[in-house]
Amino acid sequence: MAKEHAPDDGMRAITDSWHISVRFRDSVLRNGMDPLSFIRYLTTFGTITGLQVIEDALPALEEFDAECCYIGFEIGFKTDADKNRIDAAFEFVREDCTVHILAPRSNIADYATLLRVLPEQNARIGESLVLCETLTAQELATCLAAPGTGVVAGAPGTSVVAAPPLDAVRASPLDEGGIRQNHGRRSTD
Repeated sequence: MAKEHAPDDGMRAITDSWHISVRFRDSVLRNGMDPLSFIRYLTTFGTITGLQVIEDALPALEEFDAECCYIGFEIGFKTDADKNRIDAAFEFVREDCTVHILAPRSNIADYATLLRVLPEQNARIGESLVLCETLTAQELATCLAAPGTGVVAGAPGTSVVAAPPLDAVRASPLDEGGIRQNHGRRSTD
């Protein structure tokens, strides 16, 4: 039986980007807020280096309510601003979302904790962190092997998500604000 290993306390991600994980509550649209406006606002004091739309909460078409928000975002973000400034970007929507912010070169154990607290499957969100270039595939493997993340390294039937070729991620089309628009799907080019 494979043994679970906690991430090394000294092991840190190699990225120079902040990581922002945001999940908007279904009431955000009814309360007059536009989730994309907060994403756009981030670009006024930094650069979005990767963006993954998390659409796991989308219901079946017959259950879809146009006044409900079902999406979240995983964001790689480069800025000279501090955590308080990034957190303040979500001030007006604080009661309608959950935001997690990890600093550049955060401890891998912090990413493992993030994977545990998010509502989606760990491997799925982990893949988004790799696509945002927040974690490498090796760093993700360490996170997924951590106790409590639901994956035991080397256990039968488990696998670690491999990183896509970086050119596939970088080839994702950009909108006019310079934000990657691959919506959680890999480029097939």
